[in-house]
Amino acid sequence: MVRTTFVNGKEYYVISTSIEADDLSVPIQMYVDVNKLDMSNKRKIHKYATILLDHPFKINKSKEQPVKKVWYKFW
Repeated sequence: MVRTTFVNGKEYYVISTSIEADDLSVPIQMYVDVNKLDMSNKRKIHKYATILLDHPFKINKSKEQPVKKVWYKFW
């Protein structure tokens, strides 16, 4: 979720999401300072933050690769 908040008179976008890995889910928040941007750039940042960061980050377990045995053998 992307929302706007004001802290000490500065405007921030707060992005709330989570990291999911191996049956764990950890919530995270990211703060983006948009205080010095004009309105058109704020819209762009909001759009890109929604597209790129507004979903849970899922990390899949990597499968262990079996050791390949060679078809020949030197004595």
